[in-house]
Amino acid sequence: MDPLQPIPTTNLDAGSDSPLSAQADLLEVVQRINGTGLVPCSQFGTLNQAVAAIGSTVKTLAYGADITVSANIVIPANIELLPYNGAKINHSTYTISYSGSTKRWPSTQIFNGTGAVTGFKDVTLPVWWGATNSALSTTAVQAAVASGGKVVIPEGFTYIVKNIAITTAKQTVEVNGTLQLPSSCADNDAVFVATSIDGIRIVGTGIIDGNKAGQSGTVSQQLIRFLTSNNVFVGNGLTFKKNYSGASTSYAAIYITGSNNKVDNIYLFDWSKEGVYLNECSYSSVLNVIAIDVDSDSWSAVQVGGSTSTHNRINDITAKNTGASAVGLDSKYSSVSDIVVDTVRFQNGVNLGHTGKPASYSTVSNIVVKNLTDNANVNSAGVNVGGDSVGVEINNVVVDGSTQRGINISDGATDVDLSNIRVKDCLTGISMYKSGQVKINKFSLHGTITTGIIKDSAASSDYTTLHATDIDLTVATNKIAGAATGLASPYTVFQTAVFDNTAATDSGVAIAGLGAGGTVTVTNANARANSRIILEPSNVAGMNAMPFISTQNDGNFVVTTVNNGAAGAFVRWKIV
Repeated sequence: MDPLQPIPTTNLDAGSDSPLSAQADLLEVVQRINGTGLVPCSQFGTLNQAVAAIGSTVKTLAYGADITVSANIVIPANIELLPYNGAKINHSTYTISYSGSTKRWPSTQIFNGTGAVTGFKDVTLPVWWGATNSALSTTAVQAAVASGGKVVIPEGFTYIVKNIAITTAKQTVEVNGTLQLPSSCADNDAVFVATSIDGIRIVGTGIIDGNKAGQSGTVSQQLIRFLTSNNVFVGNGLTFKKNYSGASTSYAAIYITGSNNKVDNIYLFDWSKEGVYLNECSYSSVLNVIAIDVDSDSWSAVQVGGSTSTHNRINDITAKNTGASAVGLDSKYSSVSDIVVDTVRFQNGVNLGHTGKPASYSTVSNIVVKNLTDNANVNSAGVNVGGDSVGVEINNVVVDGSTQRGINISDGATDVDLSNIRVKDCLTGISMYKSGQVKINKFSLHGTITTGIIKDSAASSDYTTLHATDIDLTVATNKIAGAATGLASPYTVFQTAVFDNTAATDSGVAIAGLGAGGTVTVTNANARANSRIILEPSNVAGMNAMPFISTQNDGNFVVTTVNNGAAGAFVRWKIV
């Protein structure tokens, strides 16, 4: 029998889930194992012999000195291995399949060999394969992942790794410490990679770090790259930071293709090109993301979609200082909601659609975008709709501060409805070009606005039809601009539109004694050539004069009487 030597015993009681950590002798171990026979491994020459001798009996196989594996071995669930005193299993190239409990294993190296160790059911620690804090530990972490158990990176530990391949469906890795890429990575290196593996879960409260300071050249890396993989979950409080991209090609820190995938509750810091990119996906979500770019070299925080993408969701995103559209949706029948963006250096706050990747029949709501500073792209906006997107609904939007536009609809986008839009301190409130039918309801401008509405800025055979209701363009220096035909009825119709909130929208005018065919001109800043103006005679004399509006111009309209108005003839007018 093994000598009586000190071994860890804390939480050795049956059913305990905690690893060994204290010291006692072997007799105490035997006394404290409740109902489970303990066999000292020194009775046998090799682990293979011990397992063969035990057979199907429920046993705990304890060993306080290194033990050897002499051939590939399968250890059934009725046998619990119980190492102590730093003892290792020397298995060379032989494989081990272990189905027993690991719940009481110490946090020390247990396996010494290159053969695969698989079959684990419990929590698995990379230290069992020799992972070392703050040192290159790719082989150990890869071995832990291949074991089949739930791999945990403990808090307080940093493992330097790259290209950890997940090859088993429903694999979980819980990162509570830090996984960091090594310096001088090659192009396309990543922390985690997988192809056609479903059900992966990368969770935890720790950090996945791209080690940007240790990279250089025209190469680029990623933190997660899962291709054609479904039912993937990434999140639960993870932080992703310092990804490196030295190439002009767009490399996302988190890049996933497939369907039914979710990224939820993560932090992004200095992610380089794209932050989260769910590409060619359907029925997927990116939720609860805080993305902050401190070193001003990152592009979009969140991108979702592709040429065939449909039924996706982006919700609850906060982004600061992005170098491209903070949030992008290229997916049909999808939604974007509850987005807060502070500072966009280039392109848009929220972008809907790219060429060949429309965001048709999608909704956008509860958007706040502040401080867009793109001086190069005249179409950049707080919210941009393009890419041949059709039937987009946008509501509850605030855009505050843009060197270009508050809202932009162009690039083949058509039939867009907007409501509850507030634009402040922008060059242009809203611009649209060849956009089918656009409906605007409750749209107001504030601060300094050069042009309120730009519509079909060039002559076209396919003008936008604009129906605008309850809008206030008072502060705009130029209320509306564009090709003349496109600005006239029936292409542009205003209802309850205010161009100057100091001017009345309803009043009256005397029409007595004008004679048959007589006219009177009403000057009002809210009257437009395409306004809807109602006349209501105030008395019988006014009614008998049969007044009508014969001409409408920007700033005035002309009332003409069919008959001469008797004394006191009066008509009220209202711009509706």
